[in-house]
Parts: sequence; structure tokens; C-alpha cells
Amino acid sequence: MSDELVFVNYEIRSISPTRLIPTKDLGIDAADLPEELQQLLRQDCFDRRRLRPFEKIRKRFESRLMHDAARGRLGWGIPKSSAQPVVDYARTCQEEYQAEREQLLHDLPGIRGSVIDNLEASYSGYSWCESLKQAILHHIPTADYIQRNILFRYALTRVEGVVEDGISDDLAAMKRGYADDLIDEIVKSSKEFLDVVTDGETAKRGVHPQTLKRIQRMAGKVKRLSFIDTRLKGLHEGLERLDRNVVRPAAAKEKRVPLNELGELTAALHMLSDRKHLNERLDKGETLMWASSGSRQVHLPQVPSQPAPTPVPSAAIRQRPVKKSGRSLRLPV
Repeated sequence: MSDELVFVNYEIRSISPTRLIPTKDLGIDAADLPEELQQLLRQDCFDRRRLRPFEKIRKRFESRLMHDAARGRLGWGIPKSSAQPVVDYARTCQEEYQAEREQLLHDLPGIRGSVIDNLEASYSGYSWCESLKQAILHHIPTADYIQRNILFRYALTRVEGVVEDGISDDLAAMKRGYADDLIDEIVKSSKEFLDVVTDGETAKRGVHPQTLKRIQRMAGKVKRLSFIDTRLKGLHEGLERLDRNVVRPAAAKEKRVPLNELGELTAALHMLSDRKHLNERLDKGETLMWASSGSRQVHLPQVPSQPAPTPVPSAAIRQRPVKKSGRSLRLPV
């Protein structure tokens, strides 16, 4: 497979509303300030809720990168063929960030006034109130400071080629490093998913559809980036089969799925969370295979034992055929 790798790098910055007011700015020693008012030296110079939109935009953008790209030494790697939607999303987030910054600048005079009004209403009777007010006014971020320190910017670079005979050693090493990072991410995510699908609550209620959809997104990410390294081909094919046969049908039900219906998924997560075993399989170029039967069992939480029932005379028992059901989930070693 051949594709062109695009690297996304970004810088997203915001500011803190909290300022530490030096006691020298108040013209007093810290010892002269009542103990219960020492906290006044650490002031929120404006309402921190005004910064929440910036944090939300940053989290949304980073979540999109986690979904579509692999993080490595040169930035977030993503195939050129699927890069345009990410670039469009970055531009949208950047525009939203800038709009929120402009709104903050527009409201800055009112923010300054509100802070001082609240301070005077609470401490106007104290001798140091005027000094504290002037110190806070001095430390409230200026418009120029906000312009320079609240920013969202990103850049793209490209590296062409695939890992094959004749490619430069540097590029081959770089791509292998990205593949290693992606495999590490899959191992970590698989451990987290395994903890979720085998905990006591899931054993009782079933696997939530949102968990299944997150596993689908993980499989989709490997598919998009599988061209980076030949080792990822077997990983992609195994996850694609798992998604097609197990995860996608279960997620389509839009309701919790009993764990005993997801034996193959549990087996897959056990394998994917074992970095050493996974590396051995991928280095051999094997397509990953797993099944719900094997030499290792998935042990579900035990239900507390119940008191023994009161014996019933055998004559009172109506004889019926007994149906046996249930099966153990077994995993490959």
C-alpha cells in the first residue's frame, strides 16, 4: 500500500485567571494581613468560567486527532487521503477560538469593573483594600497580553514514501517509530476496554453500545494508518474481521449486549493487550486470529452464595426434563 503521510502539529494556548499578588504591592508585610485573608494574595482577576470555551475547543480538537492520527516524533501522522477533513476541522476550531478571544477582549472592561466592584463590596472597610484593588488592576491581563497568549495555530508537513526496499533509512525508521507508537496506543486502549467489558457491572448488565463504538473507532484508525508499516497489515485485517463479525452487529443493536455473546471480542482484547505476544505475531507478518474457545478462561465476578433452600418433599416435586445451558469462554494463550 502506498500513501503520503501528513503531519499535523499545533499550539493551543490560554491563560490563567489567577494571579499571585506580592505583599509588596500592597505596601504591607504578609504578617500584617489577617491569617484568614491570606488567600486574598491569590486572586482570580476575572471569572475563570470565561475561559471554559477555550478548553472545550482544545479538547474537541485533540479528541479528533486521537481518532484519526497517530502521535509520533514529527507530530500527528495521518494519511494524506484522509487529511482534508482534519484540516477543515482544525480551521473551524481555530476560527471558534479566535471568535471567543475577540469576545473576551470586548468584555474586558466590564470584567475589570466587576472584579473591583466585588472586592469593594466585600472589603471596603479594611485599610489595605485600596492597595489590593490597585494591585489587582495592575495584574488583570491586558488586551495585548490576551492577544499574544490566547492562540490556536497549526501546521502541516509531508513525508512521501512507504516502508519497502530502497527507501531511505531515516524515513523507514521514522515510519517504524510511528507504527510502534500506534501499537502502544492499541495495547493501552485494549487493556482499558478489557477492564470495562469484564468488570462486575458489565457482567451483570452487558457491554454498553458506546464501548463497542469506541472499539470500532480504534479499528478504523488502524485501517487508515496501516500503510505506515507492513506489521500493521495483520493488525488491521484482524481488527477488520472482529469489527465485521462481532462488534458492528452488536453495536447496531443500540442496547447493552450480554458478555457471553462477545467471547471473540474478549479473546481479541486479551491478545491485543499483551504487547510482547502481539509484537511476535506482527513481526512474523501474521494476520491476527482469535476465537472464543481455547486454553484460557475469562473469569467473571462470582455471585455471592445464597442460603441453602428449605428441603421440599420429593413427592411434591413435579418431574420435568432438565435443560443444561451455559458455556465457558476460553481464550488462546
